[in-house]
Amino acid sequence: MNILLTGTSGFLGRFILNDLHRQGHNIIAVSRSKHQLPKGVSFYQQDLTQDKLSLKIKEKIDLCIHLAAANEIDCQDAKQALMVNAWGTKQCLELAHQAGAKRFIYFSTMRVYKAQAGMISLDNEIDCTDDYGLTHYYAEHYVRAYQDRMNTVIIRPSNVFGSPDDLSIDRWSLVPGCFCKEAVEKGSITLRSSGKQTRDFLPIKQLLKYINALIVQRPTEPQQCFNMASGTSMTIEEVAKIVQKAYEIESGKTCQIDIQSKEPKEASAISIDIKELNKLAVTSLTQEEVKEAMLQSCREVIKNLQTAKNETWTDV
Repeated sequence: MNILLTGTSGFLGRFILNDLHRQGHNIIAVSRSKHQLPKGVSFYQQDLTQDKLSLKIKEKIDLCIHLAAANEIDCQDAKQALMVNAWGTKQCLELAHQAGAKRFIYFSTMRVYKAQAGMISLDNEIDCTDDYGLTHYYAEHYVRAYQDRMNTVIIRPSNVFGSPDDLSIDRWSLVPGCFCKEAVEKGSITLRSSGKQTRDFLPIKQLLKYINALIVQRPTEPQQCFNMASGTSMTIEEVAKIVQKAYEIESGKTCQIDIQSKEPKEASAISIDIKELNKLAVTSLTQEEVKEAMLQSCREVIKNLQTAKNETWTDV
């Protein structure tokens, strides 16, 4: 299958690129800047925020997976967020359509939903509270506008975790990666809250299973939307303790968790409904399986960070 893929230098993009490439798909990567790619991957350089695209894809595309986006930090610049997330998606849709794509998968965000207690489902109220969520939601509307030209899928992922093959990918603001990095650098983990907030965490390997299921399915609807999550939740303090255990296993040293606030005293539990996701016939994970996957992932991240740290000291 010829798959047009954007965001290949990013955290999720690298995982999806490597997985699809290993399976033998013909990957056509589009990015505004050159970066290292596996052998055999075609590359086109194009800034999708330009008014007019000069790029013409030579290959006939079967599927486009659009991951290129401004992250929550970059979205502090509202104009840039709008250009990259909304307009960039519109341009990618047109590029894919002109290249003959019959299907388009767009990665949005769970932050389009109004924060609340209880179950989050596709029926929940949309209430974006920041430019990150808002510009992704604008992009979703562009995706829906193309459903008469190709089958479209919107994915709203929860907190995806995994061990990246490139430590230079700057997504160390994400949990649990930020805890792993602090543990290696300082031998401690800092929680600026009570840690009682709950989050849904999804192992990258599980996300890849869902993506592969989407690729092989025969869509019965012109447009689909999925909350891509594990359907289980953990508190931030529980995550910190998993990282603490991973660090102590890998280093043989103790790791202190410093909880700097008593707020929130009691956080409302939030869980994500994965009823639609279960239709993809991928076996969902239990909470214990998610925790074990996180422990193993954090051990690998910490091991890689320690190796990089030791090499730096050796070079000095």
